[in-house]
Formats: sequence, structure tokens, C-alpha cells
Amino acid sequence: MSPKSKEEYTAIMAKHYKRSKKRSQKNIILDEYCRITGYHRKHAIRKLNHFKFFVKPKHKKSGKPSKYNHPEILLPLNNLRQRLKINNFSMAH
Repeated sequence: MSPKSKEEYTAIMAKHYKRSKKRSQKNIILDEYCRITGYHRKHAIRKLNHFKFFVKPKHKKSGKPSKYNHPEILLPLNNLRQRLKINNFSMAH
């Protein structure tokens, strides 16, 4: 079973697992899921309980933009960082 098909199957089974109320129903679903995917029972429980059905889009950070993200500030800082790395390596030898 390919990883993509396992993920699709997990999505279907997680929906059934969350909707089932009785422990006996959950055991039947879990047994089938373990048999088909080959996962251990504890791992399967964690996968089915914590399956994310969708991913929220990341929002742009609100507030003022960073004042340190300008080329006139970053260029001297990068030059200084490079010099310090060279000096640290030359002093270590």
C-alpha cells in the first residue's frame, strides 16, 4: 500500500472512527485498519484520533513590518557575521 493510499484510507477510517459511539464499533474499525495498513494497534489509535482533515492556510503576520529587514541594515550585518566566522576559525587553528 502506497503512502498516498494509506493517507486516503486513514482519512476515511478516521471519519468512521470519530463518528462511532460504542467501543465495540471502534474495535471493529481499528481491527480492520490495523489489518489493512499493517500498523500496530496503538499507532493506529493515535493516527485515527489525531488525523487532520484539512490544513489551515497561514495568515500573514499582522502589525508593523520588521525594521531590520532592509538591505542597508542586512548587508553590513552579513559582512560582520562573515568576518567573525573567519576570525573564529583562524583563531582556533
